[in-house]
Amino acid sequence: MKNSVSKKWIKRGIIVLIAAAAAYASISSYLAPLSVEAYKVQKMSIENSFRDEGTVVSKGEQHYYSPLAAKVKSLSAKEGMSVKKGDIIAILDMSDNEYSIRQLEGQLQSIQGQERGELTLNRDLEIKRQTMQVENAQRDYRDALDKYSKAAELYEQEAISKQQLDDARLYMEKLEGVLDDQQVALEIIKNRYGDPNATKQYFAGLKKSIQAQIDLLRSNMSKGEIKAESDGVVRTVDAKEGQYVQYGEKLLSTIEGTQIEIESMVLTENSVDLREGMSVRVTFEHKPQDFVFEGKVSRIDPSAEETVSAIGLVEQRVKTIIQIAGDSSTLRPGYKVDLDFITSKSEGAIAVPKRALFKYQDKDSLFVVKSGRAQLRNVTVGVETEDMSIISSGLEDGEIIILDRKATGLDEGKRIKPVFE
Repeated sequence: MKNSVSKKWIKRGIIVLIAAAAAYASISSYLAPLSVEAYKVQKMSIENSFRDEGTVVSKGEQHYYSPLAAKVKSLSAKEGMSVKKGDIIAILDMSDNEYSIRQLEGQLQSIQGQERGELTLNRDLEIKRQTMQVENAQRDYRDALDKYSKAAELYEQEAISKQQLDDARLYMEKLEGVLDDQQVALEIIKNRYGDPNATKQYFAGLKKSIQAQIDLLRSNMSKGEIKAESDGVVRTVDAKEGQYVQYGEKLLSTIEGTQIEIESMVLTENSVDLREGMSVRVTFEHKPQDFVFEGKVSRIDPSAEETVSAIGLVEQRVKTIIQIAGDSSTLRPGYKVDLDFITSKSEGAIAVPKRALFKYQDKDSLFVVKSGRAQLRNVTVGVETEDMSIISSGLEDGEIIILDRKATGLDEGKRIKPVFE
C-alpha cells in the first residue's frame, strides 16, 4: 500500500516538474530578444534614373560618300589601316564619264555646223528672188485683166464670141491664182528665216547648254580619286571593288584622334525626361571589375527614329549624345556600354529599403528599435527609387529599423537583437 502511494506522488512530482520547465521555457522564450535583420539609418545620396545602352563613337569620325554615280575601280582602304591626309583611299572608274564628254563634244560640233549653215543662207537673195516672182505674177495678172476688159468691150460690140470672152476670163482668174500662190510663198520665206539675230541667240543658248554639261563632266573627272581629308584610321569599308555606286552612297569611314563620345538611342517614353546637361553614369562591363565613367548629355535630336529591336519589336527612339568627363582612354569606338540617365538626385537624404515599410491604419509605417524593443513608427514617404524610399519625416539619422517586418514573434514592445548584414 505504501509503495503504491509513493509511486503516485513520484508521478505527480514529475508532471509538476515538466510543467514548470515548460512554463519557464515559455517565459524565457518570451523574454529573450528576437534576432531580426536590421538597418541603421544614415544620410545618403539617392538618385532616380533609367537605364539604356549606348555605343562609343569617335568625335572625329569622317564619312566618305561617292561624288557621282560610277563603278568602284579600286579600293586601297582596309579596315584598321592608318591613312594620312591626302592619301588616295578609293578610285572610281571614269570611263563612262569620258564617253559622255566625247559624245557631248560631237553634239557641240554638229550644232556649230548647223549654225553656220543657217546663218550663211542668203536670206535677202531668197526674198528678192521670190519678190520678183510676185512682181511677174502681178504683171501677168494685170495684162490678163486688161485683155479681159478689152474682150468684154469687143463682146459688147459683138466683135468676138461668148466663148472667146469666157476664155479671157478664165485666163485672168488663173493668173490671179498664180499671183496669190507667189505672195504666199514670199511670206513663207520671210517666216522661215525670221530674224537673223534670233537665230544667233538660239544657237548660242544651245551651245552654252552643251558646253555646261561638258564642263560639269570634266570637273567630275577630278572627283574620281577619293582622298583622305585628315590623318586617321579606317573604321569601316562599305563598298567593294567592281561595285556600281550611286551618287551619295557611302564608301567608307575613318576616325581621327582619341576623342570619343557616346551615342544612345533612347526610348521615347524615357526621352521626355532627357535634358541637355543631365548627368549620366557610363558603365563598361569588364572582369574582374567594371569601368565606370561620369558623363553628361550634350545633344538630343529633335525628332524620333523608328528602329527594330533584337527581338523584332518596332520602337520609336531618340538619338542622344553623351560627353564623357575625365580619362576615357579605356574605351574605343564601337564598344557597347550601359547608361544610367540620372533624372533626379537628393543629397543628404534619409532613406530606407522599401521592404521595411508597410501600411498600418492607412499610414506608412515601420518598426524602429528603441531601447532594445520594437517600436511602431508612422513616417512620411517622399521620392522613391527602385529599392529605396526617402523618409521626409518621422525618422532620424542613426536610428535602427527592422527590415524583416514579417518575422515570427515580431510585435510592438518585443525585445529585439538587431542583426546587420
